[in-house]
Amino acid sequence: MRLLFVTVLLLLAGCEVRRAPPAAVGGDERVVRERVAQYYHDMSARDWRAYGAHFWPGATLTTIWRPPEDTAPRVAIMTIDQFLAQTGAGPDSKPIFEERLLVQEVRVTG
Repeated sequence: MRLLFVTVLLLLAGCEVRRAPPAAVGGDERVVRERVAQYYHDMSARDWRAYGAHFWPGATLTTIWRPPEDTAPRVAIMTIDQFLAQTGAGPDSKPIFEERLLVQEVRVTG
């Protein structure tokens, strides 16, 4: 865990944060917000066909998780199809499952 933390800190140390003034809410921004809201809705509703449609074919998901047999978290990389095939052991194994967006910042340029 410490190695992961140190690695992330080193990667972030090389990043530069640039702030732009907030853009006015326009048509493009509205579309992005609607699509992100639908993404979370489909995932929380366990509508896996609709959820999978949010991704390009062959897209990958990368997440940190700790399998029950492991003592430390690890990075898991899988295709969207692999993820969907495993929902029975993940979200579908829980009586209650919800993913919610806590913060959203949208910038549309061009």
